Amino acid sequence: MRRHAASLLLGGALAALLTIGTAGVASAVPTTAETASGPWSAIAFSMETGSAAVAWNYSSESAAASAARGKCGTRGCQSAVEVANGCASLMQAPSGRWGWAYGRSRSDADGIAASHAGRGARLIAWTCSGDHV
Repeated sequence: MRRHAASLLLGGALAALLTIGTAGVASAVPTTAETASGPWSAIAFSMETGSAAVAWNYSSESAAASAARGKCGTRGCQSAVEVANGCASLMQAPSGRWGWAYGRSRSDADGIAASHAGRGARLIAWTCSGDHV
């Protein structure tokens, strides 16, 4: 699975990939990839429009991410999360903060993404790879 879970708060024309720590200080989220076999799925979204798209069961991480960005249908769509052998979720809170995450199951991914987005987060998109649900 790709390690890519984060929060994002839109602020004017500038947005950054941020997560809020326990002290309320923003910090960059590192991204690393594990070696994974099995089909890949991805979620892409546009911070400007809120459009989102999913792609599932691709042979590689890059193919899944590219397909999700292509399906998003709006300029500025970016990959949020890619996953193999698991599920991914994208959520947004009423505050405008975005959260995305992966997990072994959809409920795991939903819970982590909701905690990153914040109180009152609603599900925007989800996807699972292979037989994971």
